[in-house]
Amino acid sequence: MTAASSLDQNEAKALGITMGAPALLFEKKFKEQQIHVFSSNCVLYRDMSNRVMTLLGRYIPAMEIYSIDEAFWDRTKCFLLVRI
Repeated sequence: MTAASSLDQNEAKALGITMGAPALLFEKKFKEQQIHVFSSNCVLYRDMSNRVMTLLGRYIPAMEIYSIDEAFWDRTKCFLLVRI
């Protein structure tokens, strides 16, 4: 588990919590600041990402998947999703 949390990046930085560092290094600080740390569910996140990318791919002909939660496309070549 890493020290990634729902803290704002600036809040974490102000507390001296570095991104990607092992959470074990900050246990004392977490207790002092009443910060709760939860493990992520990477398998579920990947599955949901794949579902979203598949759905988008049905309507977007030239989509470039950049990362697990980012994609880019040319809006001018998208099919209309809603009839007006």
